[in-house]
Amino acid sequence: MRETRDMLLSPHDQLWLILGIAGVLLGGILIGAATTHLAQWWAQRKDREALRRAGR
Repeated sequence: MRETRDMLLSPHDQLWLILGIAGVLLGGILIGAATTHLAQWWAQRKDREALRRAGR
C-alpha cells in the first residue's frame, strides 16, 4: 500500500489548484462588478429618458 503522503498533490499540482481557485474567485468578482456597473448605467439612462419625456 502507498503511504498517505504519496497520495497528496505534488507541490506543482497544489500551485495550479490554488491559482485556479484564485482565478475563479477573481473572475467572479470582476463579472459581478461589471454587471453591477452595467445595471447602474442602464438605470441612469432610463431615468434620464423619463426626465426628458416629463420635461416636454
